[in-house]
Amino acid sequence: MTKTKNINMSKKQCNATIPTIKELVEKHFRQNIDTESRERNLIYMRAIYYKLCHENTRHSLHKIGNYVNRNHATVINGIRTFDDVLLTQEPFYWVESYNALDLIVKDRLRDVDTRVETLRELYTESIKENLMLRAKLEEMSEFKSEKTMI
Repeated sequence: MTKTKNINMSKKQCNATIPTIKELVEKHFRQNIDTESRERNLIYMRAIYYKLCHENTRHSLHKIGNYVNRNHATVINGIRTFDDVLLTQEPFYWVESYNALDLIVKDRLRDVDTRVETLRELYTESIKENLMLRAKLEEMSEFKSEKTMI
């Protein structure tokens, strides 16, 4: 997977606001993201917020960081960190959360109401599919190792 880039809309066409994106992220995770904590979960939540703001607003990194009591360097680091998460797709939950929130932000920009419940259902289905595919992959690798032993 390559780094995501908003190719459908230029930043000039977007009218999203930082407080709106912050509210959506906090509502999605049910947690305040501007608290003083270095917990990995909060770091990823803020990284998602940084990435969404950077891709969907015309505001500076300094202003994006100010809304969560961080500086521009922290915003840059958060975006880079999350790009690495997107590349590896290892913490599947964070990638799916980012995709769901990105969809909500883009729908808000187009004045379309996307229900959080619908996104949660899609997320649950994605998790089930991921688990099923992982089980199949494990089964196939076990079969391959048994076959090479013969």
